[in-house]
Amino acid sequence: MKLRDRVAEMVCRSTNVVDLIRIHFPEYEEDGNVVCPFHDDDNPSLHIAPDGKAHCHGCGFNAQNIIDLCPRVGGITYQEASKNLYDMVVGNTIPRSRVQACMKYFRDPTGIDAATYLMNERGLLPTIINAFELGLDPNTQRITIPIFDEFGVCVNIRMAAWDKKRKSRYKVINTKGHGATRIYPEWLVVREEKVLLVGGEFDVLIGRTHKLPTCCSTNGEGIWSDKNNWLFVDKAVFILYDNDEQGKRGADQAYQRLKPYVKYVEILEAPSRKGKDLTDWIKADPTVVKWLQEDIDSYKLPTLKQVRVCPYCGRSMEGVKHA
Repeated sequence: MKLRDRVAEMVCRSTNVVDLIRIHFPEYEEDGNVVCPFHDDDNPSLHIAPDGKAHCHGCGFNAQNIIDLCPRVGGITYQEASKNLYDMVVGNTIPRSRVQACMKYFRDPTGIDAATYLMNERGLLPTIINAFELGLDPNTQRITIPIFDEFGVCVNIRMAAWDKKRKSRYKVINTKGHGATRIYPEWLVVREEKVLLVGGEFDVLIGRTHKLPTCCSTNGEGIWSDKNNWLFVDKAVFILYDNDEQGKRGADQAYQRLKPYVKYVEILEAPSRKGKDLTDWIKADPTVVKWLQEDIDSYKLPTLKQVRVCPYCGRSMEGVKHA
């Protein structure tokens, strides 16, 4: 799918497109006609669908979606309209310079203990630490986990406690004003057909270290947000939450919420009674990775049947016998 289509899809999914249309056409009634600004005519001849797709019955003007419509009316480029609508829907984003500053601080001598923790206690490889741009917050001394959206834009920085000497009420906190629920890592999940839904960010990272398609919800296992369902449409989802009561309840809830949208969903049994999460299980028995990969690989996504179509009339040629 092209980037421009994904932006339009995100805008339609996240906001009321009709309200955006009324910014340019205050008189617009849903799925109705307005006076076309592209030719001289007092009659409402421009039909606009609720998703922003438009066609003028007078001059023939066409727009494929709301992002295609806005620049034509507003006299700006498609790229400018795309960015304006993206900023309007997403709101405040976090500059990459802040992510990079945390990464730099992490790589200074001050961050040696945090790096040792990630590699020894969490089992992460340096390549994963770099690829996911983990860092260290100078103010809180917490490990920083940047949350990127499907377009690679940073929308939150999660900060995880790791030093037992520093008492903390919360294991993970969000950057103030950026705590909306997300799937981590959204920028990878959007391109994958099969995913393994786990309990938290560190479970995601050790899974990715071992080439498993792991992901999690940033609000934890307790409450599933239906705002994330779009990301799993037509995928195969395997759920492996923590082996405790909250994990079991959360897995059941995620299963029920995702079932109408996915091609396949399964709750996996905990591979071991020792330990409570994926990090514990892999550290105790690395063969868990092979077992999980085989389970994921065993499910084959259904493929669409290719039907021959007549190039002249567009009808199916299945069952047609040629002389």
